[in-house]
This record gives sequence, C-alpha cells and structure tokens, in this order.
Amino acid sequence: QLLSVSCPEGPGDAMPHHLWQLHQLLQGCRWPWLWQLDGRPMSGDIGAGTAQAAVNLLQRRRGQLPPGPLQLAGGTNHDSRRRLEREGLADAVAGIAYGGSARKLIQPLLQQAQARGQALRACPDLWGQALAQLQSLFCRPELVRNC
Repeated sequence: QLLSVSCPEGPGDAMPHHLWQLHQLLQGCRWPWLWQLDGRPMSGDIGAGTAQAAVNLLQRRRGQLPPGPLQLAGGTNHDSRRRLEREGLADAVAGIAYGGSARKLIQPLLQQAQARGQALRACPDLWGQALAQLQSLFCRPELVRNC
C-alpha cells in the first residue's frame, strides 16, 4: 500500500507549507507515501503543452518540499518524460501519473473486456495489447516494466 498525497500549487507558499504539515503527521504512519505534484489537476490529455505545467511546478518547488518520492500528475501525457529530460529533471521524480492519457489509449480495450464480463488483466489477449499501447507514453523502452 502506498499513500499518494496530491498537491496542486495553490497561492504563494501554501503548497510547500501544507506538505510540511502533512509530513509531520505522516511520520507516525506505517504506510509509505509519495507527493504527487499536480501541474494541471484533472486536465486529461489536452495536448503536449499541458505536460509543461507539471514540469514547471517541479522546477519551482522541489527544493522546498519535504522528503519523499515525487510523482508528476495533472496534464501529464506522452510528452512529459521528454520535457523532464530536457530540463535535466528526469531523475528528480519517482514516476509520472498518466491518468487520462493512459485511459484514452486503452479505453477501447477496457470496453472489450467489459463486454466479456471480465477485468482487462483477466484477458491475456487484451492485456498484452494494452501494455503495448501504454508503452508509447514512455520515451525510452528501458523505462517500461512488466506489470
């Protein structure tokens, strides 16, 4: 189990201050956690430019955040990894939450599995196709792991 703490930037220094308060509370928690930086919360995959909002948020705030892994979210899509690498920030994040981008890619496969009355992972033919399609979100093949 992993606790993901989602955090859009908000006004002024509210976000880092709030996360430090949460960090104090989470110290007694037995679950590991990560800070999810939401560049554009709930934006889906609007276009390549939306990926920059999360990268900009990471650039502005990473030195002010409490310890713990960082995950990009909110506007992330196929262009997120390239933008992180271009800014020299690829190693600063533990992961990227693709959300709407990933759902859009595999939605037809999800619907096929649902029509069979099964979960996508329970359909080997569809699951393999889904993994192959999701690999397109990564710029480097070595970043893709078995799920």
